[in-house]
Amino acid sequence: QGWSGWMLYTAFYASLAIYQYGGDPWKKWYPALRDYLLPMQTADGLWNNDPYQGLFTAFAILALELPLRTLPIFQDGGRGAEGH
Repeated sequence: QGWSGWMLYTAFYASLAIYQYGGDPWKKWYPALRDYLLPMQTADGLWNNDPYQGLFTAFAILALELPLRTLPIFQDGGRGAEGH
């Protein structure tokens, strides 16, 4: 166990950095991440071995949704509700 359980936390923050950098690194990173993460999702929608009942799953979903730019923080020029 140890820190290996925090792989999804690390994947999310690494994805943020690589997404912002963009270019070829992102084009290589995202398909590899997607292909690695999706088989780990269980039938109930959680990611394998999520002892926090959703925390690691949230990190996986946030990492996977980056190219969709759904959340305002990930949108170009986007500001959250705190900016209003």
